[in-house]
Amino acid sequence: MNDLDRSVIHRLSSSFVLARQSAQELQQIYADSGVSLNPQSSLARLIAHGIQLANDWEAGSIIDDQDPLPIIRGQHLDKIAWAALPLRHVPERAQHLASLRRGSLDPLSRDPSPAKDKLWELEVWRQFIARGIPAVLEEPDVVAPSPMGRIAVACKRIYSLNNATKPISNGVAQIEASGLPGILAISVEDVSIPPNQLVHASNIVEAAAALNGFNVDFANRFHGALVRYLSTGRASCVAISTCAPVYLDDEGIRECRQTLFWTHPQLSPDKPKHMQEMAAFLFGDET
Repeated sequence: MNDLDRSVIHRLSSSFVLARQSAQELQQIYADSGVSLNPQSSLARLIAHGIQLANDWEAGSIIDDQDPLPIIRGQHLDKIAWAALPLRHVPERAQHLASLRRGSLDPLSRDPSPAKDKLWELEVWRQFIARGIPAVLEEPDVVAPSPMGRIAVACKRIYSLNNATKPISNGVAQIEASGLPGILAISVEDVSIPPNQLVHASNIVEAAAALNGFNVDFANRFHGALVRYLSTGRASCVAISTCAPVYLDDEGIRECRQTLFWTHPQLSPDKPKHMQEMAAFLFGDET
């Protein structure tokens, strides 16, 4: 397809000790923000797991190589902390933290939840922040400055293929209402990888190809709708993304995200290049 721009791989990983530190910092930001965290919530359980995992490891407990769940959950918690901890500098952080505690954050679950929706927004926002771009959490979801002016990013998770066009349409409408050029960022792992399934690959290159295959499958399935929005200029770029825990033969468990960027060839010549460059900030490796 000639409207595919590029794709990049973004790896996320942590040690047990770093996961515990992330867990403790998450606990602290909730306490400092005056937002209660139910011990039975999905986020609170992940936090408790991250702390216990590090404590057990330091005490000499053997981590069972045949049970990947502790490592998967520990790495996922580290990603949540990576995305959420910069909220400590956001005056309205309480509302975002409250959303993050609502529903499942289990990395192997495919159940819809406001927490997963909020995590996706925070991941996108965090990518800009990590590169020194002062993005803000405002309608449609994220707004960031660029050399050509502000851009809007609408973040949507897809939970059903039968209903996928609705969140896509809503995201485009949000971008249009902002009056800014926009990126539609779509996370598709919930409709691409079955629940409780671990992706397996020999190495990171193979993992990138596997995850990108899910993105391409989604793009092919909804090609008509996506091109229609892009060709009319209602959105300037689409980013289709899949995140999953992957077992790599040469590295072990790693949580990876692969993202595919689109613009449409009929857009004005400068717009595709500009949106390509800005979209690359979302999920490019931090080097």
